[in-house]
Amino acid sequence: MAGLYIHIPVCRSKCNYCDFYSVVNPQTEELVNALRREMETRRSEIDEPLKTIYFGGGTPSLLTAGQIIRLLDTAGGWDLSELEETTLEVNPDDVTTEWLNGIVTAGVNRLSIGIQSFNERILCFIGRRHTAQKAVDAILLARQAGIRNISIDLMYGIPGVTLEEWSQDIDMALDINPEHISAYHLTHEKGTPFESLASIEESLSVEEYLLLHNKLTEAGYEHYEISNFARQGYRSRHNSSYWHGEKYLGIGPSAHSFNGKTRRWRAADLNGYLSDNALCEEETLSPEQKYNELVMTKLRTSDGLRAKDIPSQFLPHFLMSSGQFVEKGLLLRKDDIFVIDPVNLLVSDAIIRELFV
Repeated sequence: MAGLYIHIPVCRSKCNYCDFYSVVNPQTEELVNALRREMETRRSEIDEPLKTIYFGGGTPSLLTAGQIIRLLDTAGGWDLSELEETTLEVNPDDVTTEWLNGIVTAGVNRLSIGIQSFNERILCFIGRRHTAQKAVDAILLARQAGIRNISIDLMYGIPGVTLEEWSQDIDMALDINPEHISAYHLTHEKGTPFESLASIEESLSVEEYLLLHNKLTEAGYEHYEISNFARQGYRSRHNSSYWHGEKYLGIGPSAHSFNGKTRRWRAADLNGYLSDNALCEEETLSPEQKYNELVMTKLRTSDGLRAKDIPSQFLPHFLMSSGQFVEKGLLLRKDDIFVIDPVNLLVSDAIIRELFV
């Protein structure tokens, strides 16, 4: 299975959610042309049918429907006979009926909508420009345009937000009934508006996480990855390919690619990319890196890690280091499959680090 990731590093202004760029319309057209050039140049790197295409960012919804159509036309140079999922990340503010009709005609069949919250106070605090009503309207318009696979993003771990407010956000999401929900804990990354904010208490993070897990699973969602919940049959196929170590080609500045052995990426330099001078870096993964990535990605999912998939030279280490967690019930073992109990996924990083070599 191969996936194509198209990175659209554009936004109206530099903010916590976009990578690093503020791009005006003329530059956006330049970016589309540069992305198409890179796709043509790297055509030979995919020699099997594409299963997924994912437009991420940044804010891909700032592209016109015509620009998205042109990018998909260029992607059509690969074998699309087995294409299952074409996803576009969108901001609620950018959604219009005309734009939706255009991208649906082009072949987009899944939207990932960055809602974050349905609470006006919270939206204002985290710097989102859409309103709660605009978020709801965007989903309704997408349904009317014929999109039957919608994912929404929510955010928790926000200072000053009560457990009741978080519960109300989850309830609102359930009322809308999207096929997929991703929920991310607020991070205090350097260079973002939240860098100086104090983190919430760990106990509250756990309480919010468990509330999320319990409400969504009781409503019929499958908790299939630490931050992701899906209705039956609606897991994100593209993101799942990352967690299963499958091949993917990343197009655009800072977009990563993986061919099974080597990871490759262009520098986060928009001007260099537009002039076709962006530096490209790559690394060949060592056996130790491959093992660590296998452990990290598999144990973040409900499918878990099969002992038979662990390279033989690392299996004794894994079995020995995992024993303490199995005894404590933090790591569940079912025959040769190791799984972190979903209620413990929030602290999975601490468990996984102990299993690395």
